[in-house]
This record gives sequence, C-alpha cells and structure tokens, in this order.
Amino acid sequence: MNKINKGIERFWLLVCIAYALFLVYEFIFDKTGIANFYLIFFILPIGMYLFRRQMRLRMEKNMQKSKREKKSTQKTKKK
Repeated sequence: MNKINKGIERFWLLVCIAYALFLVYEFIFDKTGIANFYLIFFILPIGMYLFRRQMRLRMEKNMQKSKREKKSTQKTKKK
C-alpha cells in the first residue's frame, strides 16, 4: 500500500514538473494572456500532489502508531 501511495505522489510531482515546463514554453513563445489562462489550471496538479503527500504522511504515521500499539499489546500478553 505504501508503494502505491508513493507512486501516485511521484506521478503528480511529474505532472507538476511537466506542466511547469509547458508554462515556461507558453510564456516564452506565446502571448502572456494565453499563458496566464493556463497558469490558473496549474493549481490542480499542485493541489493533487500536496493532497497525496499529506495523505501518505498521515497513513505512515498511523501505521507506525498501530505497530507500536501491537508490540505493546504483545508484551503485555506475554507477562
């Protein structure tokens, strides 16, 4: 499950980088009015990347917490 979350996070990071390169191209070779329009839609891939990153970090934190609780319950059962 952790590999899937990291893969999705990397995908959105690559989409952000590709879109940023596209925006640089648009600002250099096309009119800035059109490039500004595309700049508005840059929010979506950035938001998705940040959302997936937050979810992955939260899941890792919960998994570590559950592992610690599982170890502590196993220790108490042995006594």
